[in-house]
Amino acid sequence: MGVVVVLAWACVGVRGHGRLIEPPGRSTAWRYGFSTPHNYNDHEIYCGGYSTQWQKNSGKCGPCGDPWHLPQPRDNEGGGKYGRGVIVKTYKHSSVVILGVELTANHRGYFEFRICPHNQPNRPVSNQCLDKYVLKQENGEGPRYFPGPGAKKFYAKYRLPRDVTCQQCVLQWRYVAGNNWGKCENGTGMVGCGPQEQFRSCADITITEEDGSADDTPSFIPEYDDDYNEVDVDTNKAPKPNSEVSHVGHIVALTFAFLLIIIIIIGLVTYFYWAKDAFKGLIKHKSNPWSKSETAPPSSTEKIRSIKTISGPIGAPPPVPPRRHRKVSGGDPALAPDPNEIHSISPPTRVTINGVAVNTNSSSGEGMPDVALHVPDD
Repeated sequence: MGVVVVLAWACVGVRGHGRLIEPPGRSTAWRYGFSTPHNYNDHEIYCGGYSTQWQKNSGKCGPCGDPWHLPQPRDNEGGGKYGRGVIVKTYKHSSVVILGVELTANHRGYFEFRICPHNQPNRPVSNQCLDKYVLKQENGEGPRYFPGPGAKKFYAKYRLPRDVTCQQCVLQWRYVAGNNWGKCENGTGMVGCGPQEQFRSCADITITEEDGSADDTPSFIPEYDDDYNEVDVDTNKAPKPNSEVSHVGHIVALTFAFLLIIIIIIGLVTYFYWAKDAFKGLIKHKSNPWSKSETAPPSSTEKIRSIKTISGPIGAPPPVPPRRHRKVSGGDPALAPDPNEIHSISPPTRVTINGVAVNTNSSSGEGMPDVALHVPDD
């Protein structure tokens, strides 16, 4: 039953998790010694989750990972709870920099990094500004970095724009996971296609000239545009939400929930009709395995037999009498017989009863038979 629950949970969706650590993002800077508010869920800045991003907000996400529908400034934006404008790193323009991300749960996908020369630390940055400066890897493999397997820290080399300096630039990390099934552009379906779960994080950095100077011109901030969604670097188009994909997880979850209910009902029926007594006995035995077994009280017959008398317990057979002849070892009598001891009496030769003579001869078959008197030995 526990396996079914785990499978049902897994099918609903297991979120990947990660945070920007080099340079540290606004919600993560406190972990690296900066005086910024603590966000213990800095690995869960994922646009409010898959359903919020793709069903409620049509694929839109706040530039720094907050749910799109929340009012500005959002928590991780300039002027928000964690967006305090604290500069965590300074770079030279057009230099190669090492950017790092820590994944606490890896679900494939890829990373992208963008920069906006914002220079307005207390105001939210726009997706339009970030889309103008998509960083590319130093090795020429393009903007997307595909992390290997494992939940660990990943580092990649990127080149900063040649013509950009800023007192306060916003560096954005975007992680597009690849663990959902969706429809590909060629009409087929596979894991990694279609709408995916996304993570964002923003860090405040400075990019200077060789002499240390930097441009402080504020970037253009357009009015809040509900229709704008950031473009895809491959197609140069905004991704379209796919409502069909979003229902797959719900259908699978409902199916497993229905099967789970059936299994629970079968288990209850089996317990109450067949295994109830055996189960209770097992539980009772396991709850006190060292308890002594109770002995039944003696019956009335056993109580009577337990009473002792001179001749033994009541109801017991009579004692065996002693042997008449004591013998020593070997079977010989303990005492020799007395030769003068009388053992028998001869019959009388003449018997008179009331003056009348009686014939004692037994051969005639009449009269008194022979009488033999035996005297006991002891």
